[in-house]
Amino acid sequence: MPYNRLCEKCGKEFIDPRISRPQRFCSRNCANWRGFNLADLLLRFAVEKNGCLVWQRCLSSGGYATIQCNGKSCQVHRLVWEEAHGSIQSNLVIRHLCNNPAYVNINHLAVGTQADNIMDRDLASRQASGDRHGFRLHPEVVPRGSKNGHAKLIEEEVREIRKLASVSGEALANRFGVSTSTISLIRRGKTWRHIL
Repeated sequence: MPYNRLCEKCGKEFIDPRISRPQRFCSRNCANWRGFNLADLLLRFAVEKNGCLVWQRCLSSGGYATIQCNGKSCQVHRLVWEEAHGSIQSNLVIRHLCNNPAYVNINHLAVGTQADNIMDRDLASRQASGDRHGFRLHPEVVPRGSKNGHAKLIEEEVREIRKLASVSGEALANRFGVSTSTISLIRRGKTWRHIL
């Protein structure tokens, strides 16, 4: 039996056919309402630092400011942008011009493509690469040689391949059950570099 209910957003009366889990909103548009005042949240949970607003509450694993809205985790910088400029197209992202994902100042946000966002990251040197990469900083965590689960050879076989310089790559590949390109990479020192 349907029930008459009041929408939590607009206050309009609507008919709810469900009994076990009553509807809270009259339409999908009202259901997308967040149920909070974003300006109040920013005043309560963001602190000004170097001319930017730094979110002091929950951060995602990537460092983005997040809150719960309608049972889902929402990124605050996207909510701030939507509040000021309207909805965001599905193929666009909100970029942090100040290169800090916890910052939520509207003046430090811009809309753009994922390619723009990646270019921002690279220009700001936020991507660890080269000598700053984690594998270079902590080589002990990288499984090398026969400790790697994908290895088809062991260290002694690699040493033997390097010693047998006069034997053809194809003969060695057949002998050790690997491809000729694997033999070539080992001989040129491109793989198994940790073995002398």
